[in-house]
Amino acid sequence: MWERVERFKVGEAVESDHQPLEVEVKGVGGRRRAELGSKFIRTDWSEEGVAFYRGNLDTWQQRIQEINGLEELTQVVREATLKRECVRRGDKVGRNDWYDGECKKAKREARRRLRLWRRGKIGVDRYREARREYRELCSGKKTELREKEAAEIRGITREGEVWRYLKKGKKGREMITSEIHMTEWKSYFMGLLGGVETRLTGLGGYEGDGGEEIAEEEMEAVLRRLKKGKAPGEDGIHNEAWLEASRVVRVKLLEGMNIVWRGGGIPEGWKVGVICPVYI
Repeated sequence: MWERVERFKVGEAVESDHQPLEVEVKGVGGRRRAELGSKFIRTDWSEEGVAFYRGNLDTWQQRIQEINGLEELTQVVREATLKRECVRRGDKVGRNDWYDGECKKAKREARRRLRLWRRGKIGVDRYREARREYRELCSGKKTELREKEAAEIRGITREGEVWRYLKKGKKGREMITSEIHMTEWKSYFMGLLGGVETRLTGLGGYEGDGGEEIAEEEMEAVLRRLKKGKAPGEDGIHNEAWLEASRVVRVKLLEGMNIVWRGGGIPEGWKVGVICPVYI
């Protein structure tokens, strides 16, 4: 085991009197610090990004009109978006709402003095002073937030305000039970499919229901319900791409959807998805 240890040191925790022991071990996963500093490409949907996207679609009108199928359309939409290179930072998992930039600054100062004290450049009293100031600042921020929440709760007089307050704390997420049996999942998805287990036929054809084609008004109604800021699927297309799409793109999207509806086959990209079970 010791031959796999790359580095072993005492950490720099200022939240507690006890210091952690940090060990870096060789492994397949690599180091977490390197992962956080890695670069990645992100689609820009700011005002500048939307203007860039719309400009490309206007310029490529002839190219879009010659598109044949949804696969080509998604490729053009993907190419039209503005991409930016970003550096991966740490996530905010476990971070409290009261923890702000002032707390970060005080923590950095306390850790700086801890390193100086360990090197013998300052006395322990100076480190303890910075640590005490950091803890008192965090305690004050926490108390201030609790008092603010308590005042907000006391000011609630209607049932609707109660639910808005509760949903704000949940941030739009709902509790999901793990006590769901396969028969319940089957019944649920059969209801979405109109009472049948599957609508796939042959090598990927789609039966449809023999009714009328998808109307433009139906498609527009669905697009209007799309939410912004959501993670894309495997194709890398964000909801914003369809919400900000030009008229010619929407026409081609409707044509492609009706081809699928008439039994023209499901695009390969639609057969791939990411399913993440959540257990609470």
